[in-house]
Amino acid sequence: MTIYFREWFAISDKENWYAIQLHFSVGLTLAVLVVLRIFWRLIDKPPRVNSKSQKVANASRILHGTLYLIMIIMPLSGYLSKADYFICGKGQISLYFFYDLHRHNPVALCDIVNATLSALSQPADIIHQITGAWLIIPLLALHIAAALYHHFVVKDDTLLKMTTFKPIK
Repeated sequence: MTIYFREWFAISDKENWYAIQLHFSVGLTLAVLVVLRIFWRLIDKPPRVNSKSQKVANASRILHGTLYLIMIIMPLSGYLSKADYFICGKGQISLYFFYDLHRHNPVALCDIVNATLSALSQPADIIHQITGAWLIIPLLALHIAAALYHHFVVKDDTLLKMTTFKPIK
C-alpha cells in the first residue's frame, strides 16, 4: 500500500524516499511473518473443508494454495527486484527508519552475485508488480466473500474457526 501512497501523493523526493523505506520495512516484516505462518501451517494441519460439494472443497484448496504461493512470491520477488541494491550498498535501507540494514552487507558477496542479481532484477520487479496489483486484492476479496458466505448462507463454523473463536454447536 505504501507504493500507492508514493505514486498518488509523494510530491518531493523526500516523501518518495520515506514511502520506499516504509515499503521495504513492511515487506521485510511480512516476509518474516510469512515464514512463521508457513512453519505454523506445517506443524498445525488445517481443518478439513466444511462442504458436501467436492467442487467447493477443491476450490477452497486451490484458493488457499494460491494465497500461500502469493505469500511466498511477494516478498521473494520484492527482494530479488532490489537485491543488487541491498547487497551492494547502492543506497541506505532503514528498518522503520531506526535500524540501518546496509551495515551488514558483505562487500565480497556483491562482486560474486551482482551480475546474477542484476539479471533477475527486472523480471522479479514485473512479477512483484503484477502479483501486487492484480492478484492479491481480488483473491483476498474472494477469500473474505467465501468466509462470509459460509457464515451467513451455509451457517457453518468456518468463519469462527478462522477467527479462532469457538465453533457453533
